[in-house]
Amino acid sequence: MTKEDVNAQVKKYFDLNKMTTVIVGDKNYIEAKLDAALKDAKTKEELKNVKLKKISVD
Repeated sequence: MTKEDVNAQVKKYFDLNKMTTVIVGDKNYIEAKLDAALKDAKTKEELKNVKLKKISVD
């Protein structure tokens, strides 16, 4: 199965507008990586429709 095959199945069976991704780990590390990704032109374009919501549990 190729990357294209997987992407086609995702588009067919998942509504990406209703998906939620939960990232668990070191808050500072994750936030730094997300901030860097948002500053990168290519990644910024890919993430333009992503709504980020930060929830911290201490």
